Amino acid sequence: MKKYVPYRHRSHCLECGCVIDYAKSNQKFCSDSCRDHWHYRENKKAGRFFSRVMSILETNRSILIQLTEEGRDKVEMTYLESRGFRPGFCTGFTKRWGYCEYRCFDIKYCEKNDLVYNISSLLSIDEL
Repeated sequence: MKKYVPYRHRSHCLECGCVIDYAKSNQKFCSDSCRDHWHYRENKKAGRFFSRVMSILETNRSILIQLTEEGRDKVEMTYLESRGFRPGFCTGFTKRWGYCEYRCFDIKYCEKNDLVYNISSLLSIDEL
């Protein structure tokens, strides 16, 4: 026979907000469906964040590819930003002697004093 445990803790459901009285102090949801709905919504937010970051990285890569196809390997950061480039997003970073080398997937570029130079692909044309 189970021993009766009085309700010691009172909290609110994270999903619907109703008051829940349970003996467990870490109870966060009033039911399984509330727990499922809350986790679904939280995971959906994380997916949207990932999608936005990937979209920005793809935009940066396409801008850099356009510059390499035009034969330009040196541009000012203000020009890149005017085309939609977001400098805070890259897939790799290395600090060298006096400059920083960035990678956006298969494109690398260097930045120093608001100047972006040495824009090149890490892959040869045969590998694409």
